[in-house]
Amino acid sequence: MAIIPLDMTGSPCVYDYIYSDAFVTGIIGPLGSGKSFGSCAKVMRHASEQRKSDNGYRRSRVGVIRNTYGELKSTTIKTWNECFKGKKLPPVKIGAAPIQQHIIIHPTDHAPGLDLEVLFLALDKEDDIGKLKSLDLSFAWLNEASELPRGIIDMVTGRVGRFPGKDEGWATWAGVFWDTNAADERAWTEEADEGAAPEIRVTLPDGSEFVADWQVIRQPPAMLEVGTDFQITEPGHHRMGEQLQQNECIQAAGRYWAPNDKPDVHGEGAAENLNNLRPGYYHQQVSKKLLPWLRRYAQAKRIYLVPGKPWVPEFSQTTMVRPLSYDPNLDLLVGIDAGGGTLNPAAVWAQVGMLGDWRILKELVIADIGLDAFCDAVLREHAKDFQNAPIRAVYVDPAARQRDQIYKVVVGDHMRSKGLPVQYAPSNDPDVRRNALASPMGRLVPLPNGESIPGFLVDPSCKWLIGGLAGRWCRRKLKTSGENYADRPEKNEWSHPGDACSYVTSGGGEYRTLKHGAAPGQNPNSMTARARRGESLQIQFDHSGLFD
Repeated sequence: MAIIPLDMTGSPCVYDYIYSDAFVTGIIGPLGSGKSFGSCAKVMRHASEQRKSDNGYRRSRVGVIRNTYGELKSTTIKTWNECFKGKKLPPVKIGAAPIQQHIIIHPTDHAPGLDLEVLFLALDKEDDIGKLKSLDLSFAWLNEASELPRGIIDMVTGRVGRFPGKDEGWATWAGVFWDTNAADERAWTEEADEGAAPEIRVTLPDGSEFVADWQVIRQPPAMLEVGTDFQITEPGHHRMGEQLQQNECIQAAGRYWAPNDKPDVHGEGAAENLNNLRPGYYHQQVSKKLLPWLRRYAQAKRIYLVPGKPWVPEFSQTTMVRPLSYDPNLDLLVGIDAGGGTLNPAAVWAQVGMLGDWRILKELVIADIGLDAFCDAVLREHAKDFQNAPIRAVYVDPAARQRDQIYKVVVGDHMRSKGLPVQYAPSNDPDVRRNALASPMGRLVPLPNGESIPGFLVDPSCKWLIGGLAGRWCRRKLKTSGENYADRPEKNEWSHPGDACSYVTSGGGEYRTLKHGAAPGQNPNSMTARARRGESLQIQFDHSGLFD
């Protein structure tokens, strides 16, 4: 029984979303990428695959949920009607809560019938919320899910799979699916995309297996960032480094952008749903927009809310965040912000390459923990992720020479007693430490293939450090007239990993760079570099006249 023809040739992510059978499936994408139409099609897909009841109909009930009644009527229901325009479906009845549509297609000699109840619910109406708590659904669709509280999906997952009942063989597929634009780092939809939830497999009494799993699909960006030389600079994208002409780009938020309209050799990686958008749609969308808007709605990237002036504005989330791996041929350094009464300590693991390129591999951020327990946690994490590889130095705040306010011991000495090779960072001046982060961010390190990478890279697993550098570690706006900001960044959960990182970069060579100009590890013929490569080092003195 074909309700709607689907041509997903230019939208492989939407196709995967529609045909996912995960218990919870989400899709995150740019504006205009076909997410909501995909959700409409997914409703019909599961309804048309429901097993036939004895009366010859496939019976199912879906809850369609939006954050407000106004958005439900003006956007969600409008999209639903547009998706099935031209089909002989009954009208959506807008009246008493919830808004309903009852679709009945009678069986024929060749196909079973369809009996689909569609319940549209808005969470700003108390009647709908009360109804949701007692609904028996087959499955549910959460439209623009990032605007809904996390508690809603927790509730909805308990309401699906309850219709039809046991006498009709239960729902063939039960689950929840959601669509959304990208959101800020605190949204539950972004947390869901940080890593796959553990798959839960349960063997039922009849021997069959039930799987409860989550799948989150992120669509490609609609627009790609372009450098001032008009080369595409989108890390990890198949068009990275492609040379464009200036007339192919559009300027917005002080940067250049180009449409992501060319797939890779497998037909993937390009913006989706372009065949259903008017030419120039995204050019018009990005014009005069600010960078956070572009990141969220044109690139489907997580954004970080900036409550003030970023302490390290030189950081670029686009170019400086990429997957990294530990190199056993390079020294391993650690920076720690702990002690001095701090109950929210942080640590970062880092390496610096031969040409002065910093690689921040891992972070550890724990709230409400004392110095002793945090040192134990650092050692455990080091053993787990780095197999107890030698640490050249652990750089800490110079103030760690003082006694801890709680344990009345010298912080640095206590950390050494735990087996950490502590060294004190060369300066506690906030400006010096800030510059020790900004300096490598301003460097480009040439690669053998002729390309260049920033002198500061962070693994995407370091979400606290990335969030802080992206703007949450900031100088707060003062409560005065005009645009006045504090001279120093505020202390918060985002500042601790930033401080730890500044200790390791300043102690690991950037302080010397700022004073003397040579980046750490920059000379490939230095003794340190040669020793790291395993070369034999012989030192000879010209002693003529020395002992005469």
